[in-house]
Amino acid sequence: MSERETTEQDTSSAGSRDEYMMGSSESETRRLVRQSGFYGAFTWRMLRMALEPGMRVLDIGTGAGDVALLAAELVGPEGTVVGIDQNPEGLETARGRAGEAGLTNAEFLQTDLESL
Repeated sequence: MSERETTEQDTSSAGSRDEYMMGSSESETRRLVRQSGFYGAFTWRMLRMALEPGMRVLDIGTGAGDVALLAAELVGPEGTVVGIDQNPEGLETARGRAGEAGLTNAEFLQTDLESL
């Protein structure tokens, strides 16, 4: 099989452009939260170098909101964070986690980048 045929086969088996490869189930949302536990400290350090209080942040593909929640802490109450995703289960989790953390400056919307 040629390299081009292999690439075409890999691309076609990945699903449609609008379909998330990893799925959008409750178990996928839990996996994202667990993954954040592994990468969280690194992500925090990177965001801390990039964000300042009062900034406005858009988190595209927010999932369970892990990055958005870290960003909301860093931009503080005078800043805002909007997380967008197509997965309603992930967004529900993100909203609940923001509420539990007392973060009122984070909002989570079900949409895609093209529609936004």
